Amino acid sequence: MALKNQAITVEYYAWNTSTNSGQTADAGNHTLKLIQDGTEAAPTNSPAEVNSTTCPGLYKLALTAGDMNFNVVTLAGKSSTANVVIIGPQIVTERGVLPSAAPNASGGFLTVGTGSGQLTPSAGGVDVQTIKGQTITCSAGVTVAPFLGNATAALSVDASGRVDLGRILGAASAGVAGYVGLDWSHINAPTTAVNLSGTTISTSQVVASVTAAVNINLAQTLNAARALDGIADTALTINDVGHCAIAAAAGQEDASSGTSMVVKTPSTGTVLRNFTVNTAGTNPFGSSYPVSRT
Repeated sequence: MALKNQAITVEYYAWNTSTNSGQTADAGNHTLKLIQDGTEAAPTNSPAEVNSTTCPGLYKLALTAGDMNFNVVTLAGKSSTANVVIIGPQIVTERGVLPSAAPNASGGFLTVGTGSGQLTPSAGGVDVQTIKGQTITCSAGVTVAPFLGNATAALSVDASGRVDLGRILGAASAGVAGYVGLDWSHINAPTTAVNLSGTTISTSQVVASVTAAVNINLAQTLNAARALDGIADTALTINDVGHCAIAAAAGQEDASSGTSMVVKTPSTGTVLRNFTVNTAGTNPFGSSYPVSRT
Protein backbone atom coordinates (compact mmCIF):
# COMPACT_ATOMS: atom_id res chain seq x y z
CA MET A 1 0.00 0.00 0.00
CA ALA A 2 1.24 3.44 -0.91
CA LEU A 3 1.66 5.99 1.90
CA LYS A 4 0.18 9.42 1.62
CA ASN A 5 2.78 12.20 1.25
CA GLN A 6 5.59 9.66 0.73
CA ALA A 7 7.64 9.39 -2.48
CA ILE A 8 7.12 6.30 -4.61
CA THR A 9 8.15 5.02 -8.08
CA VAL A 10 5.35 3.62 -10.24
CA GLU A 11 5.37 1.70 -13.51
CA TYR A 12 3.06 1.95 -16.50
CA TYR A 13 2.74 0.40 -19.99
CA ALA A 14 2.95 1.95 -23.44
CA TRP A 15 1.01 -0.50 -25.62
CA ASN A 16 0.93 -0.51 -29.41
CA THR A 17 -2.55 -1.61 -30.46
CA SER A 18 -1.44 -2.11 -34.06
CA THR A 19 1.40 -4.54 -33.35
CA ASN A 20 -0.28 -5.84 -30.16
CA SER A 21 3.00 -5.46 -28.26
CA GLY A 22 4.81 -3.09 -25.94
CA GLN A 23 6.21 0.03 -27.54
CA THR A 24 9.93 0.52 -26.83
CA ALA A 25 12.07 3.68 -26.93
CA ASP A 26 9.01 5.86 -26.54
CA ALA A 27 9.55 7.73 -23.22
CA GLY A 28 10.25 11.03 -24.96
CA ASN A 29 6.89 10.86 -26.71
CA HIS A 30 4.81 10.52 -23.54
CA THR A 31 2.74 13.34 -22.10
CA LEU A 32 1.72 12.25 -18.59
CA LYS A 33 -0.81 13.62 -16.10
CA LEU A 34 -1.62 12.88 -12.48
CA ILE A 35 -5.26 12.94 -11.40
CA GLN A 36 -4.97 13.84 -7.68
CA ASP A 37 -8.29 13.47 -5.85
CA GLY A 38 -10.00 14.45 -9.11
CA THR A 39 -7.73 17.35 -10.06
CA GLU A 40 -5.36 17.10 -13.06
CA ALA A 41 -1.68 18.09 -12.62
CA ALA A 42 1.64 17.42 -14.32
CA PRO A 43 4.07 15.11 -12.49
CA THR A 44 7.27 16.60 -11.13
CA ASN A 45 9.60 14.17 -12.95
CA SER A 46 9.89 12.74 -16.45
CA PRO A 47 9.41 9.03 -17.28
CA ALA A 48 12.11 6.56 -18.17
CA GLU A 49 12.09 3.15 -19.89
CA VAL A 50 12.75 0.17 -17.61
CA ASN A 51 14.40 -2.26 -20.09
CA SER A 52 13.51 -2.42 -23.78
CA THR A 53 14.91 -5.93 -24.16
CA THR A 54 13.56 -7.77 -21.13
CA CYS A 55 10.53 -5.57 -20.42
CA PRO A 56 9.40 -4.06 -23.70
CA GLY A 57 6.79 -1.35 -23.27
CA LEU A 58 7.33 -0.93 -19.48
CA TYR A 59 8.16 2.56 -18.20
CA LYS A 60 8.67 4.08 -14.76
CA LEU A 61 7.94 7.41 -13.14
CA ALA A 62 9.27 8.70 -9.78
CA LEU A 63 6.49 10.44 -7.87
CA THR A 64 7.55 12.92 -5.19
CA ALA A 65 5.97 13.31 -1.73
CA GLY A 66 4.10 16.33 -3.08
CA ASP A 67 2.78 14.27 -6.01
CA MET A 68 1.53 11.66 -3.50
CA ASN A 69 -0.05 13.96 -0.89
CA PHE A 70 -3.55 12.86 -1.86
CA ASN A 71 -5.96 10.04 -1.07
CA VAL A 72 -6.23 8.80 -4.69
CA VAL A 73 -3.63 9.40 -7.43
CA THR A 74 -4.19 8.13 -11.00
CA LEU A 75 -1.47 8.14 -13.69
CA ALA A 76 -2.81 8.86 -17.19
CA GLY A 77 -1.48 10.28 -20.45
CA LYS A 78 -0.88 9.75 -24.14
CA SER A 79 1.91 9.08 -26.65
CA SER A 80 2.58 11.00 -29.84
CA THR A 81 3.40 7.67 -31.49
CA ALA A 82 0.54 6.36 -33.61
CA ASN A 83 -1.57 3.55 -32.14
CA VAL A 84 0.26 3.70 -28.72
CA VAL A 85 -1.85 4.01 -25.60
CA ILE A 86 -0.71 4.68 -22.03
CA ILE A 87 -1.95 2.24 -19.37
CA GLY A 88 -1.24 3.72 -15.96
CA PRO A 89 -2.09 2.62 -12.41
CA GLN A 90 -4.57 4.09 -9.94
CA ILE A 91 -3.01 4.52 -6.47
CA VAL A 92 -5.12 4.62 -3.30
CA THR A 93 -3.07 5.80 -0.32
CA GLU A 94 -3.74 4.94 3.34
CA ARG A 95 -4.82 8.58 3.99
CA GLY A 96 -1.89 9.35 6.30
CA VAL A 97 -2.91 6.91 9.04
CA LEU A 98 0.15 4.66 8.94
CA PRO A 99 3.59 5.89 10.13
CA SER A 100 6.10 6.81 7.48
CA ALA A 101 9.11 5.72 9.56
CA ALA A 102 10.64 2.30 8.99
CA PRO A 103 9.53 -0.53 11.31
CA ASN A 104 11.40 -0.55 14.66
CA ALA A 105 12.72 2.95 13.96
CA SER A 106 11.64 6.02 15.92
CA GLY A 107 8.01 6.69 15.00
CA GLY A 108 7.64 3.33 13.24
CA PHE A 109 5.78 0.11 14.00
CA LEU A 110 7.08 -2.43 16.50
CA THR A 111 7.73 -5.86 15.06
CA VAL A 112 8.18 -9.34 16.49
CA GLY A 113 11.73 -10.60 16.94
CA THR A 114 14.77 -10.52 19.18
CA GLY A 115 16.49 -7.51 17.65
CA SER A 116 16.69 -3.93 18.89
CA GLY A 117 13.25 -2.34 19.13
CA GLN A 118 11.42 -5.65 18.67
CA LEU A 119 9.04 -7.53 20.96
CA THR A 120 9.44 -11.21 21.77
CA PRO A 121 6.04 -12.71 22.69
CA SER A 122 5.86 -16.11 24.33
CA ALA A 123 2.71 -18.02 25.39
CA GLY A 124 0.62 -14.88 25.09
CA GLY A 125 3.02 -12.72 27.09
CA VAL A 126 5.78 -10.25 26.27
CA ASP A 127 9.15 -10.27 28.01
CA VAL A 128 9.92 -6.63 28.89
CA GLN A 129 13.57 -6.33 29.85
CA THR A 130 13.76 -2.73 31.07
CA ILE A 131 11.51 0.19 31.98
CA LYS A 132 13.13 3.68 31.78
CA GLY A 133 16.56 2.09 31.96
CA GLN A 134 15.73 -0.01 35.05
CA THR A 135 16.13 -3.77 34.64
CA ILE A 136 13.06 -5.72 35.78
CA THR A 137 12.60 -9.40 36.51
CA CYS A 138 9.35 -11.31 35.91
CA SER A 139 8.71 -14.87 37.06
CA ALA A 140 5.77 -16.88 38.46
CA GLY A 141 3.26 -14.21 37.61
CA VAL A 142 4.74 -10.73 37.76
CA THR A 143 7.43 -9.82 40.25
CA VAL A 144 8.66 -6.25 39.86
CA ALA A 145 11.99 -5.34 41.40
CA PRO A 146 11.18 -3.20 44.49
CA PHE A 147 12.76 0.05 43.44
CA LEU A 148 11.07 3.43 43.20
CA GLY A 149 13.00 6.19 41.45
CA ASN A 150 16.44 6.16 43.05
CA ALA A 151 15.33 4.06 46.04
CA THR A 152 17.75 1.27 46.94
CA ALA A 153 15.67 -0.53 49.57
CA ALA A 154 12.63 -2.72 49.13
CA LEU A 155 9.11 -1.42 49.75
CA SER A 156 6.93 -3.78 51.76
CA VAL A 157 3.54 -4.17 50.05
CA ASP A 158 0.90 -6.33 51.73
CA ALA A 159 -1.82 -8.41 50.05
CA SER A 160 -4.16 -5.40 49.95
CA GLY A 161 -1.66 -3.22 48.12
CA ARG A 162 -0.72 -1.13 51.16
CA VAL A 163 2.85 0.07 51.70
CA ASP A 164 4.48 0.03 55.12
CA LEU A 165 6.97 2.91 55.33
CA GLY A 166 9.19 1.62 58.09
CA ARG A 167 11.82 4.33 57.93
CA ILE A 168 12.17 7.86 56.56
CA LEU A 169 15.75 8.99 55.97
CA GLY A 170 17.04 6.37 58.39
CA ALA A 171 14.75 7.28 61.30
CA ALA A 172 12.15 4.79 62.50
CA SER A 173 8.62 5.81 61.55
CA ALA A 174 6.35 5.21 64.55
CA GLY A 175 3.10 5.49 62.63
CA VAL A 176 -0.29 4.36 63.85
CA ALA A 177 -2.00 1.69 61.75
CA GLY A 178 -4.48 3.22 59.32
CA TYR A 179 -3.29 6.83 59.71
CA VAL A 180 -0.92 9.12 57.88
CA GLY A 181 0.54 12.07 59.73
CA LEU A 182 3.66 13.80 61.04
CA ASP A 183 5.68 12.31 63.84
CA TRP A 184 6.61 15.54 65.65
CA SER A 185 9.44 13.80 67.50
CA HIS A 186 11.20 13.20 64.17
CA ILE A 187 11.07 16.62 62.54
CA ASN A 188 14.68 16.79 61.42
CA ALA A 189 16.43 20.09 62.28
CA PRO A 190 13.85 22.64 61.09
CA THR A 191 15.47 25.89 59.97
CA THR A 192 12.49 28.04 60.90
CA ALA A 193 9.85 28.05 63.61
CA VAL A 194 6.99 25.63 63.05
CA ASN A 195 3.78 27.58 62.49
CA LEU A 196 0.97 25.90 64.43
CA SER A 197 -1.67 28.53 63.70
CA GLY A 198 -4.99 26.84 63.08
CA THR A 199 -3.80 23.69 64.86
CA THR A 200 -5.97 22.41 67.71
CA ILE A 201 -3.91 20.93 70.55
CA SER A 202 -5.73 18.63 72.96
CA THR A 203 -6.25 20.11 76.45
CA SER A 204 -4.98 16.83 77.88
CA GLN A 205 -1.72 17.08 75.97
CA VAL A 206 1.27 17.15 78.32
CA VAL A 207 4.42 19.02 77.34
CA ALA A 208 7.33 17.05 78.77
CA SER A 209 9.91 19.82 78.75
CA VAL A 210 10.95 23.05 77.07
CA THR A 211 14.44 24.40 76.47
CA ALA A 212 13.66 28.10 76.32
CA ALA A 213 11.19 30.67 77.59
CA VAL A 214 7.56 30.13 76.59
CA ASN A 215 5.35 33.15 76.02
CA ILE A 216 1.78 32.74 77.32
CA ASN A 217 -1.01 35.00 76.18
CA LEU A 218 -2.39 36.50 79.41
CA ALA A 219 -5.39 38.08 77.74
CA GLN A 220 -7.70 35.19 78.44
CA THR A 221 -11.50 35.21 78.63
CA LEU A 222 -13.14 33.42 81.58
CA ASN A 223 -15.88 30.91 80.98
CA ALA A 224 -19.09 31.00 83.00
CA ALA A 225 -18.68 30.44 86.75
CA ARG A 226 -19.85 27.23 88.37
CA ALA A 227 -20.89 26.31 91.91
CA LEU A 228 -17.84 24.99 93.73
CA ASP A 229 -19.44 23.54 96.87
CA GLY A 230 -19.01 19.98 95.65
CA ILE A 231 -15.68 20.48 93.89
CA ALA A 232 -12.52 19.22 95.56
CA ASP A 233 -9.59 21.62 95.86
CA THR A 234 -7.51 19.35 93.65
CA ALA A 235 -10.15 19.65 90.89
CA LEU A 236 -10.22 23.45 90.76
CA THR A 237 -9.40 25.02 87.42
CA ILE A 238 -7.80 28.32 86.43
CA ASN A 239 -11.28 29.48 85.48
CA ASP A 240 -12.55 28.72 89.02
CA VAL A 241 -9.61 30.55 90.61
CA GLY A 242 -10.23 33.58 88.43
CA HIS A 243 -13.87 33.84 89.46
CA CYS A 244 -12.97 33.40 93.15
CA ALA A 245 -10.42 36.20 92.90
CA ILE A 246 -12.96 38.50 91.25
CA ALA A 247 -15.57 37.69 93.91
CA ALA A 248 -13.12 38.29 96.75
CA ALA A 249 -11.95 41.58 95.27
CA ALA A 250 -15.52 42.76 94.84
CA GLY A 251 -16.49 41.74 98.40
CA GLN A 252 -19.46 39.73 97.21
CA GLU A 253 -20.54 38.01 100.40
CA ASP A 254 -23.98 37.45 101.74
CA ALA A 255 -24.25 36.67 105.47
CA SER A 256 -27.57 34.88 105.38
CA SER A 257 -27.35 34.21 109.16
CA GLY A 258 -25.04 35.03 112.01
CA THR A 259 -22.78 32.04 111.39
CA SER A 260 -22.82 31.67 107.59
CA MET A 261 -21.28 33.51 104.62
CA VAL A 262 -21.92 32.99 100.90
CA VAL A 263 -19.33 34.06 98.27
CA LYS A 264 -20.82 34.93 94.86
CA THR A 265 -19.63 36.27 91.52
CA PRO A 266 -20.21 40.01 91.23
CA SER A 267 -21.88 39.96 87.79
CA THR A 268 -24.10 36.87 87.80
CA GLY A 269 -24.44 36.15 91.49
CA THR A 270 -23.35 32.56 91.03
CA VAL A 271 -22.63 30.96 94.42
CA LEU A 272 -19.00 29.93 94.60
CA ARG A 273 -18.53 28.90 98.24
CA ASN A 274 -20.47 28.69 101.52
CA PHE A 275 -18.55 29.27 104.76
CA THR A 276 -19.34 28.88 108.48
CA VAL A 277 -18.42 32.08 110.30
CA ASN A 278 -17.14 32.45 113.89
CA THR A 279 -18.65 35.61 115.31
CA ALA A 280 -17.63 35.11 118.94
CA GLY A 281 -13.89 35.46 118.69
CA THR A 282 -11.62 38.11 117.28
CA ASN A 283 -8.77 38.01 114.77
CA PRO A 284 -6.57 40.55 113.05
CA PHE A 285 -9.00 40.82 110.10
CA GLY A 286 -12.15 41.61 112.02
CA SER A 287 -14.61 40.21 114.49
CA SER A 288 -16.10 37.69 112.04
CA TYR A 289 -14.04 35.22 110.11
CA PRO A 290 -14.69 31.90 108.31
CA VAL A 291 -13.72 28.81 110.26
CA SER A 292 -14.95 26.06 107.90
CA ARG A 293 -16.34 25.54 104.42
CA THR A 294 -19.51 23.69 103.56
